Amino acid sequence: MYVNSFINKIITGDAIDILKKIPNNSVHLIITSPPYNVGKNYDHHDDNLEYDKYLDWLNNVWQEVNRVLVLGG
Repeated sequence: MYVNSFINKIITGDAIDILKKIPNNSVHLIITSPPYNVGKNYDHHDDNLEYDKYLDWLNNVWQEVNRVLVLGG
């Protein structure tokens, strides 16, 4: 995706998939509601991971969030 396709947009989708397409230091606000790993039936996410795998998955999301957010975002 091109940078302009992200300007002033609400973007929905899997956090990891979307975040990997966004340039570094280019987002001012991210709102996310990650799955809570309680066994809810999602189409594209296993919400019943082993605890360590769940924490690893969350850590990957937070690393990508940190990468794309501007300083102070």
